[in-house]
Amino acid sequence: MPGDNLENLIAELRAIEWWDRATQKAGPADEFDRAGFRARQSRRREIIDEIAILMNKADRDSDRIQRGIPMCQGRSQADLLKNCSKTQ
Repeated sequence: MPGDNLENLIAELRAIEWWDRATQKAGPADEFDRAGFRARQSRRREIIDEIAILMNKADRDSDRIQRGIPMCQGRSQADLLKNCSKTQ
């Protein structure tokens, strides 16, 4: 479910933040620590982009529901169940 995916992304983002704090508290960083930090920053950007995509999709879906899903108006119930339940 999209909500589960959003929760997983947020949990991963929190884990990255925790790992960064723990690494900083450990003292001077060596090359492996710096490489790990760069990798986590890259993944952090990917997660933020994925969250933005999910939020935009949720906004579009919400707008569609609030408008009464006009692309489905005037269709039979069977047609609605067949075609309009899909994301359009």
